Amino acid sequence: ELEHHASDNITRKEFGERIKTFTRLGRNDPTYLCCRLTNVGLDDAWGQNLARVMKHNNRLETLLLNMNELSDDCIALMCRTIETHPKLRQLSLGGNDIGDAAAWSLGILLQRNEVLETLNVSGKKRPKKLRRFRRYAQRISHQGVEALANGLVGNKVLISLNLSHQDVGDDGANALAVALTTNSTL
Repeated sequence: ELEHHASDNITRKEFGERIKTFTRLGRNDPTYLCCRLTNVGLDDAWGQNLARVMKHNNRLETLLLNMNELSDDCIALMCRTIETHPKLRQLSLGGNDIGDAAAWSLGILLQRNEVLETLNVSGKKRPKKLRRFRRYAQRISHQGVEALANGLVGNKVLISLNLSHQDVGDDGANALAVALTTNSTL
């Protein structure tokens, strides 16, 4: 049963569409191969519901969750849920508030998952007016990139990793370079 919070700022139509999407995922609909929930204001409560229904799905090939409000904890839950998913080939989380804790979970996902080919964890682009002020959004630092690089070492299927607008840094770039010497698919 899906949880709905009165504080959700969505219309009845949007709510109905989410319920329809989550129901199709939970029922393992053989015709529902791509789930696009991009820029729809998904927060952690909705993300937890999504993780719950994904436990019952083994057919989805593409999960697009860009530009939402999913936290590190929610992304970690999603990673645990989909790490053994047999068909999910594309996971896109770009534009969420992804930090090092989520990167660590994604690194584990990359070690354990045997089908994921594309991973997008791009950060939010900072508006020009805010660039000189404090950080606009949480970012993956070099430590998070090192965790992702560790996940790449034994990964034999990932062919695309998007880290744009993240704080990779020199240490992160070096970790990726080392990982790429043993990874033949990226």
